[in-house]
Amino acid sequence: MQHLKKGFILCVAMFLLIKPYSAQPLKTYAHYILLEKQRLEEESGVLLMSNSPEDVKEVGVLYQGELWGKGRLLYHHVNESEEKNLRLVIEIVNQEKTPQLLRIRKAVVDGPSYRFLKTGQTLLRDYFNSVSDELYYLQPEEKWILYDSEGKLWTKGSLLSGMMDVEATGLMTVTYKAISNESEKEATNLKILEKDLAPRGSFNILERTYTMEVPAEIGYYYHLLGTPKDWVKGIDELTGENALNEGNYGIMEHIRITAKADTTVILCPRGGIFQGVVRWDDGSLHLVERSHSFKRKKECIEIGKLKKGETKQLDYMLPNGSAAPALLGFWVK
Repeated sequence: MQHLKKGFILCVAMFLLIKPYSAQPLKTYAHYILLEKQRLEEESGVLLMSNSPEDVKEVGVLYQGELWGKGRLLYHHVNESEEKNLRLVIEIVNQEKTPQLLRIRKAVVDGPSYRFLKTGQTLLRDYFNSVSDELYYLQPEEKWILYDSEGKLWTKGSLLSGMMDVEATGLMTVTYKAISNESEKEATNLKILEKDLAPRGSFNILERTYTMEVPAEIGYYYHLLGTPKDWVKGIDELTGENALNEGNYGIMEHIRITAKADTTVILCPRGGIFQGVVRWDDGSLHLVERSHSFKRKKECIEIGKLKKGETKQLDYMLPNGSAAPALLGFWVK
């Protein structure tokens, strides 16, 4: 997702014109009134993100990190190698001296695909709909393959993107590898691939829940999702360097909105290109798309409505391959 870094910087610095989904008199985003989040709760866990190198040019270890308790595994890689039959493999090893339980609660993958934005959107949609409960008992030092793209025809220039929610009763090590049939015998001694500009690392937040109260006064209000001040810090376990989750990929945000007057809720991408999906209080999924970086028209989507005194929830995660921030807007009539 390295191609989005310039978009991040540009979108934060520029306030472009916003044209909402339906007609309304307010013409510029600058006239919206900022609403800050109120009570914030965070669900801790282990997020292991493998996205760097985003463009995989040879076989090797993409990322490796330790997992215990609740975890989320995220990966997003493009095959740019000359290897035949390149495969993406995710393995987990029990590091304890006693058998441990591994539970898989969600597991979604999309691709191989050449439509990078669509892949991120489809992956997130499937994640919202995914329900799984697989249990595995791992013996001490036992290795288990969580994912293997063998048979998927991961051809050059195509993308594999996925996400998995897991829970481990003890300490385990997760390794993301790019291997070929020719390198399979040496898969335990693969070199560590150098990262590129895309993010990778281990982070300790999986979910964020916060409340917002929309005033009764007639007007237009907003809150920005995924700005730099909210990016989660972590560590790159392969290098020991600090890591920054630019955009908060893989972190689910639950926004609980209370309206003091009848309110319409919209979502509008404000960064570069964007193709995602959000879930509204009734469980409905809403596709949000912005296919061009510099269009003057910012495609805003109406997500839902609240009556005076109601509280409803919106669930949002930045899709793999898309750019933050996104504007969460409130129209009070």
